[in-house]
Amino acid sequence: SSGGWDASRVQLWSPMGELLADESHVVWGGTLLVGLTPWPVTVVLRVPAGRQSFEAGVSLKYRVLIAGGYAKLHFARKAAAKQAGLAPALLQASRMPEGPGVPENILEDEEDIEALGLKTLVCRVRPCWQRVCAELIRVTPLWREGKAGHRPPPPAVWSEEFPMHVNSPNGGGYGSVTDVDGLSFLKTLLDGGVSTEDGQLMVRPLAKEEPSQWKVMLQPPRTRIHYLPKGAAFELQMTFPADYPNSPPSLRFITELERKDLGQGKEVPLETLSALRMWVPSNTFCCVLAE
Repeated sequence: SSGGWDASRVQLWSPMGELLADESHVVWGGTLLVGLTPWPVTVVLRVPAGRQSFEAGVSLKYRVLIAGGYAKLHFARKAAAKQAGLAPALLQASRMPEGPGVPENILEDEEDIEALGLKTLVCRVRPCWQRVCAELIRVTPLWREGKAGHRPPPPAVWSEEFPMHVNSPNGGGYGSVTDVDGLSFLKTLLDGGVSTEDGQLMVRPLAKEEPSQWKVMLQPPRTRIHYLPKGAAFELQMTFPADYPNSPPSLRFITELERKDLGQGKEVPLETLSALRMWVPSNTFCCVLAE
């Protein structure tokens, strides 16, 4: 009680790690270890409904247990991401809305969900990555439009409206599995990357744990490959900022090039390309790469 803990949640262990039960153990003296029972949290994960219905959304439920006394939000977010097979950096967490049209209250990673008494959280893909996924799924038409000098309207992302259809991929009495195609498709996009139908552009993440950095293989037009071996492609690193698409992606050449208009680390300066220099949120990464 001196620690301000609920006595009903306190557990005691022997120094050897044996859990001591109130009814069956007599303690004559010595050292005991003390802790709290885990804090249970239901995490509702928002994902697209699937490949054929990318603008619609569904929700998956996960049950996670957070160590008592250390129930920081980021532990629940990381536990849910691990169960879903996603990088924790892709997700943000908030309180469950009280009803349709009620805005969500996004929570900070260091908030103590046990102290707040939260038993249910909503995790969703951060807006930046919702937009990136929407561009990835439409990479071929966006690439075609970009090469033609067109900048089409930004692609739609999956709906964020409540109430939600909820599935539970791990059972436990929280519904039945009917369709987790959206989650599988999301992981395919973010793990394996995509390529255009003409084979001129391929993008894939450099590392699953760091989703902001992507590797780009860009096949230039034949009239511009006099300084590359036949059939070779430019290799670049593309980094998405946390507030994409409000800010443009940055580009850095991995392919060795002797060009005076590149930075010291072979970065592409903003003033080099009009798509970067006059960036607006309706632009896409295909606009930049096509130019």
